[in-house]
Amino acid sequence: MPDHLLITPYGLVGRNTNLSASTVANNDNRNVTNDFYYTLGMGGQLQYVLNNTYSFYLDQLFAYNWDQSGPLNGVMPQNMLLYTTTLGAKLNVYKQLQIGLNGFVTFYRSMTSFPQDNTTGVSIYIPCNCTSYGGTISVGMTY
Repeated sequence: MPDHLLITPYGLVGRNTNLSASTVANNDNRNVTNDFYYTLGMGGQLQYVLNNTYSFYLDQLFAYNWDQSGPLNGVMPQNMLLYTTTLGAKLNVYKQLQIGLNGFVTFYRSMTSFPQDNTTGVSIYIPCNCTSYGGTISVGMTY
């Protein structure tokens, strides 16, 4: 299946704004663009090209966000791991027009150490290990 199956490994390097509660509070509920994450990740995409019209793909990304904001009131920077799985399809309507559809799920795992109440030994803050779901519809042109 050399003409139908594509495997594409990739790397991710980036910088994005940190919109955590600690950075918003640290900036008196104003601009938080000075507090940001460095993001580093790797992933791979497996694509099956059925014919010149249809292709399908599965993409898996593993990334880590390093929070560059300082601690505030005992809340440490909000470092986190994230895992994103995307399943999608692309339709080539004609040579220069493509329509895409995908769905994704992302799991966020907090890597923050949380302060404890010294009288009870219980964490004051609870980490946000959460999941988000979504999807996109895209229209693209090549020239």
